[in-house]
Amino acid sequence: MMIFVVAGFILLLVVFLAPSLVAKRKKAIQQVSDSFDIRTRQLKSDYQFRLKELSRRHKTQFFTDDEYHQLQQELDDETASSLESIASLKSLPVTTSSVTGLLFALIMVVAIAVISYWYVGQPDLIDERAELLTLLEQNPKAMDYLKQQASKQGDIKAVKQLLLAARMKLDLKPLDPAVWMDFGEIQSRLGRFDQAVNAMQKAMQLDPENNNIKLALAQILPKLKTDFANREAEILVERVLRDDPDNERALLTQGFTAFSNKNYALAIAAWEKVLAKRAPGSKAVKLLERSIQTAKMKMAAGNNESKQSKNTSLNSSQGVKVVVKISPEVRQSLTGNETLFVFAKAASGPPMPLAAVRFPLKAIPTEIVLNDKNAMRPALKMSQYKDIYVSARISKTGTAIAQKGDITVKSEPVTAPFSGQTIHINFIKSR
Repeated sequence: MMIFVVAGFILLLVVFLAPSLVAKRKKAIQQVSDSFDIRTRQLKSDYQFRLKELSRRHKTQFFTDDEYHQLQQELDDETASSLESIASLKSLPVTTSSVTGLLFALIMVVAIAVISYWYVGQPDLIDERAELLTLLEQNPKAMDYLKQQASKQGDIKAVKQLLLAARMKLDLKPLDPAVWMDFGEIQSRLGRFDQAVNAMQKAMQLDPENNNIKLALAQILPKLKTDFANREAEILVERVLRDDPDNERALLTQGFTAFSNKNYALAIAAWEKVLAKRAPGSKAVKLLERSIQTAKMKMAAGNNESKQSKNTSLNSSQGVKVVVKISPEVRQSLTGNETLFVFAKAASGPPMPLAAVRFPLKAIPTEIVLNDKNAMRPALKMSQYKDIYVSARISKTGTAIAQKGDITVKSEPVTAPFSGQTIHINFIKSR
């Protein structure tokens, strides 16, 4: 807002003081030319930054390939158009024989300043990026330092600076799972849980056996507040405990995840294992004891709401039906321990699924129903889109993230209303 106040003030000065400034009009015109050059440099700098941001999001699978290329083309066209406009303005003749020339020159300076501020944002942000980039390149422990600063200061500005540093770190090391994990944790601190999950999933793709990444993802997934995300969190924790039954962090996570899913018996069992290893009297122990007591009270109350929810079948009239068939050839290539994922996705829209379900390959229902109850994100639902398609994937690892060796089949798009429509998914070939 301050930039516009300053701009207005400068315009008033131009109107009232122009006659006395005629002698300086040549200098003013040169300032206009310099302003055009500055604006051109700002445009090019902004283009590079936005292009890197698009590339970063594409690497996290936030965009599909087609969406990425379309957005990149739009950015190219927009930047080219802006540069052409500046070149055209710069080539306009500006005479020095009248006050009009001076007025035009000074007004253009102000206009370019305002547009530049609106388009690029705070001018000192470029300097901040340069300083952060130097710090990240020269100091291997820079991220640890920035995390400490954000924790000490505790304000949103420090956390956002940490986020900016994490994005720049991704540009430097796009295939480092630890960097993606850092990025996901920072996004979670900012309440951007969708982006946090995407980043953690990318980290797990790069290092699928890393238990710390699995637990970090398991702690964020319940914040999406969907049944599918909660179940994925449970499965991740189960895998960690299968490898390391005494992993305290995994037991704590299992307890909180189970509690949020109203599985109080599992929560109590997990927390009691942790409690048995802790010295009595500490604050952490007292908190665990209170949590266990709360879980016992809720379990004693019967948890009627949870039982009713679990016993209520999906209303097939409100969703699309999916029938999955697997050919003998494909079955011969499987062990039977695989997992089937079925996703509904927007035909034109965000790349993440609108709805998802999972079943053990040995227990695939005759008919599967996808609707808003299966949403993976609260803000993204099937009912919000006119055209969707269904994809099914046989996963050997059982993870929601696609892995090498998975078998995927995609349907043709269907148009709303989805009620009563049936989609047939046929796995015919093993590859």
